Amino acid sequence: MTGQPRVNGGRAFVILPGQGGRGIRRRAESMIREAVEESELKKEQEKQRQAQAAKTEKLRELRLAKEAAENDSRGAKPVRRQKRRPRRKRH
Repeated sequence: MTGQPRVNGGRAFVILPGQGGRGIRRRAESMIREAVEESELKKEQEKQRQAQAAKTEKLRELRLAKEAAENDSRGAKPVRRQKRRPRRKRH
């Protein structure tokens, strides 16, 4: 049973007479289909990531605007920091 040697991605395999390469074609088509699905998945994930980043940026701008409005309404008083309590000494 000798056949024609073929090389696929560095892997050598032999097509036996009578196979006609159907199994090889099926595997190749399966690999292509998986690659396309993975590519589509990555595109969808990137769209979702960009949408989330845009949403986060919008919320950040709203928060900063709100804080600026609150500071203006207080008369722009400087924010006083609370004094730290002195550390207790360990015995």
